[in-house]
Amino acid sequence: MIVAFIDDNRHEFGVEPIVRALKGTAARIAVSSYYAFKKRERDC
Repeated sequence: MIVAFIDDNRHEFGVEPIVRALKGTAARIAVSSYYAFKKRERDC
């Protein structure tokens, strides 16, 4: 899952740079979508 990939690498690269690198690939995701998913995950 792309969110898990971002979680695994965000401390080294940051969320926004990872999302920019994925732009134009099949694994693209918006920064806002990443944070919305994380918020829903915490609220459950």
